[in-house]
Amino acid sequence: MQKVKLQADYLYYVATYGTSPGASDFYAEKFLGKKLNASFSVRMPDTWTPFFDLSTPEKIAGFSKSTESEIKSIIEHLQQKDCGHFMDNSKSKMTTKIAYSLYESMRKTKVHGQYTNPNVKI
Repeated sequence: MQKVKLQADYLYYVATYGTSPGASDFYAEKFLGKKLNASFSVRMPDTWTPFFDLSTPEKIAGFSKSTESEIKSIIEHLQQKDCGHFMDNSKSKMTTKIAYSLYESMRKTKVHGQYTNPNVKI
């Protein structure tokens, strides 16, 4: 991604999230080095099991009951090339940094053979 050169009249970002998309649109802009025209979010089942019980299809369906309508809404915004921040439940950069630090300290899965991701700098 660091070698990608973006040229677009309309640049948008869609985050999927379980609890919150945090300030992921800010970090997407920072990473891309470009200002987004629009940012969106879609709530989906989160697989981080300490906080989410997705043990049955019914629980998954209940958690993601609005997913299809959120996706349809995003498509409509994109077709109109609407500009703005359309992310539900987003958080400030400071809250995101704190939450990510807590997540990293509790996570038990390995990324790149390590328990922390050396490529993520928040």
